[in-house]
Amino acid sequence: MIPYELKTRDRSVSELEGMLFKLRDAEQIRHGHIFRTQPRLTISHVMLAVKSGEGRITIEGEERSLSPDSVFVCKPGQTFGLETTGTDHLELYMFRFDIFSETDRSRKRMQMVMEGELHTDKGRIAVPPAVNIAELCEAVYSYWNGGSGLERFRSSLAFQELLYYILGGMDESGS
Repeated sequence: MIPYELKTRDRSVSELEGMLFKLRDAEQIRHGHIFRTQPRLTISHVMLAVKSGEGRITIEGEERSLSPDSVFVCKPGQTFGLETTGTDHLELYMFRFDIFSETDRSRKRMQMVMEGELHTDKGRIAVPPAVNIAELCEAVYSYWNGGSGLERFRSSLAFQELLYYILGGMDESGS
């Protein structure tokens, strides 16, 4: 498999040009003050973006805090679990997606990327304050549930825009 470490500022745009991010599912999760999931095994990449509330996420046994506008990414083969903390509710978006890359042999062929990682702090992506994560995620989610193939296509475009702002913020922060 092709690794896709997007970790350094000297990564050229052409490397991202050869990649395709395919949105597979968009879900909005809302839970009350007492909620805990058993760890789930991911078979695709998963992005979790918190809209409101507080809680904890456990990725591969490592616990991290969830707060508004925090974004976490799990790669295929990892496990993650969620739980609320305090008396507040927890509302977040979960996007399942696959990453494909052009093969070394031909630019006409794509293969699924399973290894590598986005530059994260134990799954958490630092998002600049200027990026309105909740608004972008709401657009992806609402288009996904729009009821037509054209709206799902628009959801994929909105997801690409979300990734653009997240990856752009990673570049600006020097990650």
